[in-house]
Amino acid sequence: MSRRSITWRPPSGDWLKANVDAAYSRSMPEGAITVELIRIRAHSSVAAEAEAMRRTLILATNLNMEQILIESDNLPLVQAVK
Repeated sequence: MSRRSITWRPPSGDWLKANVDAAYSRSMPEGAITVELIRIRAHSSVAAEAEAMRRTLILATNLNMEQILIESDNLPLVQAVK
């Protein structure tokens, strides 16, 4: 089995790109999804993902969610947060 390199490509022009994710539990037939579409200003991928984390924490606080796990595939950000 060969490994292909997967790279994120930004949308062209004024288009927005939505990255979506979902979680599902087979033992309890329920799941969770999240969608947020906001245009932000950022000077790097680390800054953009950090803003996503910040907004996640604000939303979780506003919804009184005390236990939340934030996962990111941006290794420099994860290392900085740790």
